[in-house]
Amino acid sequence: MAKIVVVGSLNMDAVAVAPRIPVAGETIIGSKFLTTPGGKGANQAYAAAKLGGSVAMLGRVGEDAFGQQMRENLASVGCTVESVRAVPGASGVALIYVSERGENSIVVVPGANHLLLPGDIAADGNVFDGCAVVLLQLETTLETVIAAARFAKQRRALVVLDPAPAPSLAAMAEYVTGPGGSGVGPGPFDPESSMCFEQPASVVRHATTSDRRVNRVGITETFVAKRRPAFARCPKGLEASFGAAVAAGGRDWRRGSGVL
Repeated sequence: MAKIVVVGSLNMDAVAVAPRIPVAGETIIGSKFLTTPGGKGANQAYAAAKLGGSVAMLGRVGEDAFGQQMRENLASVGCTVESVRAVPGASGVALIYVSERGENSIVVVPGANHLLLPGDIAADGNVFDGCAVVLLQLETTLETVIAAARFAKQRRALVVLDPAPAPSLAAMAEYVTGPGGSGVGPGPFDPESSMCFEQPASVVRHATTSDRRVNRVGITETFVAKRRPAFARCPKGLEASFGAAVAAGGRDWRRGSGVL
């Protein structure tokens, strides 16, 4: 039985590096291209399993080469992938443009990720047996994320959300994660994540590139914020996997991230 369950997205990242981000209608010459398994959910699952956590992932990939590669990538670090099922159609992809200054522009095409439906949570409910932590993101449909959060709460699991602007959903999570300071306004929150808080939240972890374990999975800066003060801490023994996993969900593609 997995102690950490990740419900969420798997995308194949197609990354192009160029001197700058092109403007609309412009063609420029890049310097580097790579494809690599990604997606907020898969990043979390990979990081937690890489550090020795007992991890299972629940998600959807397409019946294509990308889907097979993404499943094999997770399995290679010991993540259980029986609940990562192939469905007709294409896998999710992220088209990522990265400038030499570290700026990025991303288009995500969800593909199979949006075929993970609320009913699939209960259908794969056995993956939650005995779990202590459930990690969620918003690259699958909101209805599915809510269903997963409710299912996890019924089993007294700790719910961790990597948020998009969804205040009502953030209220269901004990911890909220995201990229660190973006240079827009004060504090450690990026604009998207800060929308989840009606009241100030306390930061319980703020990781930077000085943390080698985090930097190796491609994070330059991230935060973990406690949404409300009345909940228990991360279950004992899962701290390392938990910390890197929530950080991985908030990774961004920047120069010097250890990925490019």
